[in-house]
Amino acid sequence: MRDDLKVSRIESGTVIDHLPAGSAMKIVKILELETDNPFILAMNVDSSKNKKKDMIKIEDKFLSKEETDKISLMAPSATINIIKGQTVTDKRKVSPPKEFVGILTCPNSVCITNSEKCETKFSEASGKYKCYFCERRFSTEEFEM
Repeated sequence: MRDDLKVSRIESGTVIDHLPAGSAMKIVKILELETDNPFILAMNVDSSKNKKKDMIKIEDKFLSKEETDKISLMAPSATINIIKGQTVTDKRKVSPPKEFVGILTCPNSVCITNSEKCETKFSEASGKYKCYFCERRFSTEEFEM
């Protein structure tokens, strides 16, 4: 196995690093990258912190708070690097917010949010997310984005 990884630099954009191995495709899907800016996807690369990790480099795109919140659900240990002029100008870890408003669909098929037009709302409760309307708790794996 090679010890080095050759991935070209981006001039301007975002690098999402320290994704759990195998999660990058889910992140690509929730960010809808297939039709937007050029991006580089690295999967199952060696990591000093974890044995393997994924990474996504997105040219000319800077993530919104909503996009960062979605990533934090799937990859709470991810790091977001902002690149300008091929230099990291900002680096931050994602952290799931205490509340998700309007960005998740309730997995409970009989929840009112799935039949009525209303904005969903979830709050963090002991490592799970509780629906404000049906009051059920869900793990991050139960959400479809």
